[in-house]
Amino acid sequence: MLDLNKAKEIAEDLTRQLNVTNDPKVGLLLDKSIESEFCYIFFYQSTKYIQSNNPLDMIVGHGPILVDKRNGVLVQTGSAHSTEYYVKNYEERGDPFKEPSLQVLLSEWRQGANAVKAIKLVRRHSNLGLGGAKHIIDSCLSGTEMTVSAKDTQAADALVIDLKSAGFVSKRI
Repeated sequence: MLDLNKAKEIAEDLTRQLNVTNDPKVGLLLDKSIESEFCYIFFYQSTKYIQSNNPLDMIVGHGPILVDKRNGVLVQTGSAHSTEYYVKNYEERGDPFKEPSLQVLLSEWRQGANAVKAIKLVRRHSNLGLGGAKHIIDSCLSGTEMTVSAKDTQAADALVIDLKSAGFVSKRI
């Protein structure tokens, strides 16, 4: 697991690389750094802005830098969405730009899971019949990760929430 200082070194390496090829020069806004469960989030700005604090000296059109705590991988993001959007996508799908699909991954179940309720939920939120839904839940109960294609975005979100109440661990992928 990477600590903040090592992650900062990795992010600073990127700003040094950017400074070789770009003008204006950039630096990290260390007081704005954020720690999430899986990564450190660093913001950067022009060194002129960092020194002057004048908004006219800011650069625009870039997003924060993510440094993965598990492996030190550095990921640049964009500016079209919020930082939370990029972090969530990275943590859930391994790619800050990857939109969630209609696929729901059932990865495990908890003690006391209600298989009958889960089968009904899979049927409600997907186009699977009884046999298909039962196969998905039985496979998950046997330790096999399974995916279900939901009817639509709302159904995918609802399926994840509803499966949790039935004792199953799932997420959109």
